[in-house]
Amino acid sequence: MVLHGAPKGAALNKQIRRFIPGPELLVKRLQCLFNAYRNVKCPTATGKKAYFFSDEAWKMASRLVDTAKQGYLSDPLNIPLYYLMGRDRDGLNLYRCIRGTNSIEGGWHMPLRRMFGSLGSASDFGEALILAFAYRRNITVGYKNRTGRVYKGHFDLWVQDETTELAAAINSSTSFPTPKILSTRIVTSESFGITPISSALAEQYNITTLPPLNPVVRPFHHDTPVQALI
Repeated sequence: MVLHGAPKGAALNKQIRRFIPGPELLVKRLQCLFNAYRNVKCPTATGKKAYFFSDEAWKMASRLVDTAKQGYLSDPLNIPLYYLMGRDRDGLNLYRCIRGTNSIEGGWHMPLRRMFGSLGSASDFGEALILAFAYRRNITVGYKNRTGRVYKGHFDLWVQDETTELAAAINSSTSFPTPKILSTRIVTSESFGITPISSALAEQYNITTLPPLNPVVRPFHHDTPVQALI
């Protein structure tokens, strides 16, 4: 098989599945790596040589080994970390990996920083921005993980649920496939929005607090705060 051109790093990573072994093998490899560089001396800016591993760096390496011994750095068993997303023009498999924090850093933290980069708004509006962004991201990312296809619907699921309820009330049918579960009518105990900290914790760390909002004056739409419907 002839590959079309030299693959770039990002494209090549989609064709490779990596595996982090269990503690029994990972710990040995980490210890071998750290011991190999522990006593190596490198030149510094002053011209003198210092150990490649400082005392603080060696403490960090020791903590990393302890973490590996507990199995926190190894891949979980019997849990698929890669999903087959398709094939390229050469017929090679393309995978999507759920390991790591790259999707969180680039897909979550960076857009949040951009949203709040030049805003001096109130906390309610900030919460609304976070909720709206989280809602849209969860739908698009979750849809592709489940079906392998890009989400092409709309984000006003409230309208879809209301149309379904109205159609049922007049014994009619909708122009779209009737959902089995109404997305905005699911009962859950999950916290929604920014969770407030306790007054004791705020006092302990000298955090200035504001009077609590009266939930009666906050308008709701079918049990959903209106600031989440922007």
